[in-house]
Amino acid sequence: MAAFIIRTLCGMLILAVSSMAFVDVTPIEIGEHPGISGSFSLSSSLKRGNVDRNDYAADANIRYDTNRTDAIWAIGSFDYGSSHGDEIENSSMGHLRWLHRIDVPLYGELFIQAEQDKFKEISNRSLAGGGVRYRFFNTQKHGKGYIGIGLFFEKIRYRDTAIDPNENNIRLNGYLFYTKTFQTNALLNLYAYYQPKADDMQDYLIVSACELSLPIYGSLSLLFSLQGNYDSRPPESGDIKHYDITQKTALKWKF
Repeated sequence: MAAFIIRTLCGMLILAVSSMAFVDVTPIEIGEHPGISGSFSLSSSLKRGNVDRNDYAADANIRYDTNRTDAIWAIGSFDYGSSHGDEIENSSMGHLRWLHRIDVPLYGELFIQAEQDKFKEISNRSLAGGGVRYRFFNTQKHGKGYIGIGLFFEKIRYRDTAIDPNENNIRLNGYLFYTKTFQTNALLNLYAYYQPKADDMQDYLIVSACELSLPIYGSLSLLFSLQGNYDSRPPESGDIKHYDITQKTALKWKF
């Protein structure tokens, strides 16, 4: 059964990368939701007239909790936009993570990730790494706080290698995560990742986000998210900016 679940999740990860970054990113606490759980969200907008624009986004999150010492977590996302028939956004991401409970509240983590972003001149960015996660507070009133440290190996393949040579890097990985579930079952997530190159600390990535999920009816909820990314050394081709800010409103179904 476990082997079947792992194969299924890996297949979903590949599908996410090739056809579909975050729904219900709340850190897993092994034993809280045994078995399979997850969520899906979809959002779209359409404008016609003076403005001709289409935007689509899909996110998926699947988790398998053994209810003993391990859990597997797969996330996939896809964002696409066009204006007057021309693409203005085309990005996708797939992430697979394995967690192992060392001694509550300390966990070990291993992960792999693949992504592409046409408008950041990235044909493919893949990475594999690991680390440890520690829950440094946990109260019903104030929520939960986590800190994680580790490293990963990164391979970047750019669209224009004449300007931006392909890269193979080792990056350090540190993050802070805060999550709070309210009496109304509304869920708040705040997180920030800091990822500098091990041999050049001036080359770093920052990913931060605020997410609020409001229950509507049954398993349906409304998701609001604001994410900010910063790259200290973006690709030189294509006049790529250092930062990206993304705001999403989506309908989410959780199971």
